[in-house]
Amino acid sequence: MIYVTFREPPDMIEFIDGYFNHNYDPAWFEDELVKEMILDIDQSEVLSPNCIQSPVFGQIPPVKISGGVKAVILMLKQDRPIWTPACGDNCTKWIAEVGKIKDILIFVGHFLHFPEDFDAVCVDDGSKIHTRNEWSDCMFKHLVEEVE
Repeated sequence: MIYVTFREPPDMIEFIDGYFNHNYDPAWFEDELVKEMILDIDQSEVLSPNCIQSPVFGQIPPVKISGGVKAVILMLKQDRPIWTPACGDNCTKWIAEVGKIKDILIFVGHFLHFPEDFDAVCVDDGSKIHTRNEWSDCMFKHLVEEVE
């Protein structure tokens, strides 16, 4: 299940690139789901745990993949809240997929467009979210109304 908060949770992974670069396990890149994420988000193919083929940069090490795919991999492989600014809309279907596999807590500070149907709970007010419209209402409530 995806649990979302608009307030900074304790023990959150905030600096995605630095955390990932110093904590990833090469074995993560043998996971078929991780390979699919990298192919979809970065259009890059995992050749080995230490080499990824990017259409833009050629062969790169795992530390050079995008911040968005790093964040989604951390959601799958770690058990800490993740800050989502590195994630664009191309990451949301994968956040939803990870949320089907395990409970994740994400801290959202910007508008994200999730798939039409997904399941989440806003921990700030307990509301359950199942559709893009419910998600939009929740984001508006917490990102816009609370600022005013």
